[in-house]
Amino acid sequence: MASQDLDRRRFLAQLGALATLGLSAPAIPGCGGRTADPCSDLTGLSAQDRQTRVTYGYRSQTLIEAKRCDNCHFWKAASGAGPCGSCTLVKGPIAPAGYCNSWAQPVPGGQAPPGGAPPQTG
Repeated sequence: MASQDLDRRRFLAQLGALATLGLSAPAIPGCGGRTADPCSDLTGLSAQDRQTRVTYGYRSQTLIEAKRCDNCHFWKAASGAGPCGSCTLVKGPIAPAGYCNSWAQPVPGGQAPPGGAPPQTG
């Protein structure tokens, strides 16, 4: 019986060590963890502004390399030191490599793109 207690103790100790590793792995770069996206902080946005992001299909990483937020007509570059810009259509922080369904090629002189701006929601 004493050997069974030792085996159970050893098993529980190993289980605890594995659980600790499992919880800390996301915080270790290169161990399957993600680094925080500075452009994903939606603190302060209203429910309507959040819904607008969904309606326009905003994503922080484009699937079409030629259509990125930082080369869109509606993009506004970051005014500070942070990486996030903004958009005239979608509220909140916008990732330079992001994309939404309203991407429009920049027009020289800052004029509206052909067809004008997409309709506003709300």
